[in-house]
Amino acid sequence: MIDGTQNTLIQEDSIPFPETDEENPHGNAWKLVRKAFEKSTFADAAPHKNRIFKIVNESKPNRISGNPVGFKFAPLPSQLILAGKNSVVCRRARYAEHHVWVTRYRDGDLWAGGKWTNQFLSKMDGVSEYARRNEDVRNQDIVVWNVFGITHNPRVEEFPVMPVEVMTVSLKPADFFELNPALDVPQSTQEFNRSVLFEDGANCCAVQEKSKL
Repeated sequence: MIDGTQNTLIQEDSIPFPETDEENPHGNAWKLVRKAFEKSTFADAAPHKNRIFKIVNESKPNRISGNPVGFKFAPLPSQLILAGKNSVVCRRARYAEHHVWVTRYRDGDLWAGGKWTNQFLSKMDGVSEYARRNEDVRNQDIVVWNVFGITHNPRVEEFPVMPVEVMTVSLKPADFFELNPALDVPQSTQEFNRSVLFEDGANCCAVQEKSKL
């Protein structure tokens, strides 16, 4: 929930303007293209468009920017499932066909891969089935699912102990605050590291001899 239960998922792409004398004479301009998801569905990462997703509350504008308060994340452009659509592996992992899903909240919708992932051979529940309901998700109590993983091609250096593969997704405020939340640090008084003025003639860099006693 972002400042309430009435939330919307926004997809935001950075797109260059066409290089024309009217719109982009210097060739360095771009625009933000935003799309609000109306129905439960899926989306994919697009690093070439700097694609990010924002979970916002459209009824709560930020006083400074006027944009709705929210948080953003950039899905990792990891490879999606390689198994064929008709394979048992893929039928058990429909969630791995896309990077992002948005669904309407329902009690019991807890498992992206379905409740009994490794015990079925045909149709199952899971986030792909939740999305098929085609429910309204704009200004609703929604769930956003982010899917990512690695394609593991073994190498000699992984034997006998496989090293760690690090993958990170960050959820960051986007117009949620009215200023940088780190700016509430108390102002420094320079009590211990302030500059000291030496009188004329004093040698501030002189090496003081240690006592021989």
